[in-house]
Parts: sequence; structure tokens; C-alpha cells
Amino acid sequence: MIEYRISDRDIANFRKMMNGAKKLPARFMVDISARAETIMKQNKLSGQILHRRTGALASSIQSFVTGDYKNGTLRGVVGSGVRTGGRLPYANIHATGGIIRPKNGKYLAIPIRAGGDFAISSGMWNYKTGPKRGTAKKRISHSSKILSWRFVKQVRIPKRDYVTATMNDVKLEAEAIFKQSVEKVMT
Repeated sequence: MIEYRISDRDIANFRKMMNGAKKLPARFMVDISARAETIMKQNKLSGQILHRRTGALASSIQSFVTGDYKNGTLRGVVGSGVRTGGRLPYANIHATGGIIRPKNGKYLAIPIRAGGDFAISSGMWNYKTGPKRGTAKKRISHSSKILSWRFVKQVRIPKRDYVTATMNDVKLEAEAIFKQSVEKVMT
């Protein structure tokens, strides 16, 4: 014969675990969304996929979880301005790629600033002296001073899919994140 006994303390612990288990899906969604936000900011938008110039895109990345865990309608979102609504207009074009064309004229005017890898290159237009010939590949001090303008009919932005790359990394960590979520709700 086998006899089982459950103390009042065991019953209380079991009830606590069951309450924690109800909160587990929401906790996991918050944890995995936060991890995706961190990977996107620290890895993908800091040189691995897209080089950081001002840091505005990385700073705009946020995670947000909405819904009701009781009804099973949880939704986690990670992206530019998802929590505050301050989505950067160029976030999508960097992720998907595409062609940018002028809205109000024949040409896009692209400023060439001091401090880049080159100052003036063949085919560039200097606003004071006209077109420049030859190349100057000397790196000069960082500055916001515009040296010249380049006029083009369109610009092709290559696809830099930092979103899919982030999700692939998060999938690899999902089991560990789930275990951490379980520990958080059960303790």
C-alpha cells in the first residue's frame, strides 16, 4: 500500500506555483521581447548589419507587449517607436530596402559633409565652385559643414534586414529565456 500526504504548506506552495503558471506566458513574452530589443540595439544596429551614424535608429527601438494572458491574446512587438509612437521614417527602408526618388523635383540633393571617408569625389558638385573633377580620398576632421552636394535621380537602399536577423538570434535563445521566465514567476 502507498500512502500520500500533502501538508498545508505543500498546498500553499502548489497554489502559488499555479498562480505563477498563469502569469508565465505574459512573463515569457515580456522577457523575449526585451531580449529582442537588446539584440537589435546592441548587435544589429551597432555595426553588425547597419553601421551607426547618429544612433537615432537604435535609440528608437522599443519593445511592447499587449493583450490579455487570461484570454490567450498576447502580442509582443519590437521595432522603431512601437511604445511611444515615435517611429523613424527611415526605419522601414533600412530593413526592407528600396529606391528613394525625389518628391518635389528632378533630383535628390545629397549633402557631402566633412569627416567622411572622402570629401569630394568624381561627379560631385561644390556649391561655390561648380563641378569637381578627380577624387580626393583624404579623411578630414569630423564636422557638420557641408562641402558639396551630389544630385541624383534616385538612390537604391540595400536590404539590411536587422529585424529577421534579430528574430533568428532570439530563436536560438528562446529555451534559455523561457527557463528564466519560469524561475521569475515561480519564485
